Amino acid sequence: MQIERDGISAFHNFVAYHSFQLESSGVPKHFWEVLCKKLNDQIFDAGNTFELLKFECENRQTWKVTISREDGVDIQDPIHIYLIDHAWTYRVGEAKHHLRVVSGLLERMKSLMSIEDNDCTTEDAINNVFNEMWKYNQTYSIASAISAEERTPIWYIMDEFGTAIQHSDEPTFRAVPFIHLPQQVPYTILFPVKNLEKGEEVTRDYVEGPFTTPDLREVLLLPWFPKSFSTDDFKQDEPDENYFLEGHTVESLPEENEEIIVSYKEKMKVYSQYRYVNDYLNHPKFEITCNENEADILWLTQHFTDYRELREKSPTVFVNQFPFENVITIKDLLCIVSRRVADNSKNILGTLETEPAWLPTTFTLQTELRKFVSYYQRRHEEGLDNHWICKPWNLARGLDTHVTDNFKLYC
Repeated sequence: MQIERDGISAFHNFVAYHSFQLESSGVPKHFWEVLCKKLNDQIFDAGNTFELLKFECENRQTWKVTISREDGVDIQDPIHIYLIDHAWTYRVGEAKHHLRVVSGLLERMKSLMSIEDNDCTTEDAINNVFNEMWKYNQTYSIASAISAEERTPIWYIMDEFGTAIQHSDEPTFRAVPFIHLPQQVPYTILFPVKNLEKGEEVTRDYVEGPFTTPDLREVLLLPWFPKSFSTDDFKQDEPDENYFLEGHTVESLPEENEEIIVSYKEKMKVYSQYRYVNDYLNHPKFEITCNENEADILWLTQHFTDYRELREKSPTVFVNQFPFENVITIKDLLCIVSRRVADNSKNILGTLETEPAWLPTTFTLQTELRKFVSYYQRRHEEGLDNHWICKPWNLARGLDTHVTDNFKLYC
């Protein structure tokens, strides 16, 4: 498949807009031109190469995808990149509402997930789909988003063809999310990583990623391949200083700790980057200014780092931050710092109690997922309540925060 000469400029534009996505996802360049044409012409031609096979397994319907093309699939042939549509795209907080109001969505999801609940109420069916959908979900975030709301993860479930592709630790294909920017439409693009003959199975790695270690893979695959980790040690150790400094901008501190006497003015000038401060600070002792250099108070949104310069040039100016405040304003670091006051004289090994008593048991899933799974499974074995607050480390105001006992959500 070749793009005609009049389509060359279209391909150049396609590369200009999408090269970062394609390179980040590891899509080989020899597929790009065909992908451009398939997106522009809306060519969904997977049916020419693949077939779906249905199986009954333990009274449950399952599917797999195999190669139907007589010549098989050659990874060097640029035609073998395919578009997969998304059956459902949403944010988690909207999921149940979608299932209630979008015509046909609930029934389609029940069929796609092989959920048989003909005697259930609509709400029970919605809960069944919500509890099961984590095995089919994939997610992406918009890195260029400006607001915190726009940065919350977007979840999607591929169509019946995409969800039929089974997992393998040695996959034959890769399936990666892709947003076609001109239409702002998300797809999954499928391309081979191995040559296949007719009849061979199409598989993908459900948990691929650059930081997925063998130990972590076992945990991430739990929704599909159950396993007990309850004998693992869930004791949490404090990470080294690199954990605190990773990604942290260097801050300068004043060289001296000399006391400074501040004479309060009758009216303090406030320079603020917060819209709400500018809109609602109307106390007569304060005055909003647009000139940062004349301000007595700096109320900033970006990370302030140069405390030494502030001390030297404007020793009487207040700023709404303090050095290294991230250790208590970022959730995972706050938890680590709080654990330092634990009473280590108490012997709580072998129990499910954690210290200090006033700090709810907290795990950082990025680094302690296996420990969390062990702890969760032990609580389950003992019949203890297992509701957890699941929250992102880098969002505020409760965004994308969920209270759940659904184990699949964490993995």
